[in-house]
Amino acid sequence: MNLKMSNICIEHQIPFVLVARRVKESNVNFVVADDFKVGKIATEHLLEKGHRKILFLNSWKSSSAKLRLEGYKEALKEAGLSVNAKFIYSLAPNVEVKPILESVLSNRNRPTAIFCFCDSIALEVVKVLKSIGLRIPEDMAVVGCDNLDYTELLDPPLTTVDISRFEMGVKAAKILLELLDSENKNFIQHTFEPKLIIREST
Repeated sequence: MNLKMSNICIEHQIPFVLVARRVKESNVNFVVADDFKVGKIATEHLLEKGHRKILFLNSWKSSSAKLRLEGYKEALKEAGLSVNAKFIYSLAPNVEVKPILESVLSNRNRPTAIFCFCDSIALEVVKVLKSIGLRIPEDMAVVGCDNLDYTELLDPPLTTVDISRFEMGVKAAKILLELLDSENKNFIQHTFEPKLIIREST
């Protein structure tokens, strides 16, 4: 649901719940993950593994992307590292990962780890790294986000951040049913705590 549609629903008092999208307005129901913490714990994990040059392949113009970037930067800052703008990419829809990775990896000052906004980006990253002969995690560590079912079946199994996608949907449905079945006019904004799932890609 985009902002225009949200405003229409608010104007006509139509109950709705945003899922995985945070807004500043206090009069909107939403269910989200703590995206700042997503970015922070993923980056902290790579830092703990000894990586100091971490590429962040982010999403494009969303509240989640903005907050995960802030978490990524905060983790670097707390580790006493400066943020390298050349290690941050916002991937627009349908943009291919391969040309970006080939460009980044061709530089002398190249990263040793990659944090991906989502598991689908991480899957493409794994494919590209293997196609150019890099080993995971020996040559390049990779972290995704979402904890999709296939991630533990990859070779190697993918380290990822679980953001409770299923539980998020269930919670949103319960909130919506509550809004429809009662006169309660209080707005509900629920945040799930992310959990790092450590596997063999790091």
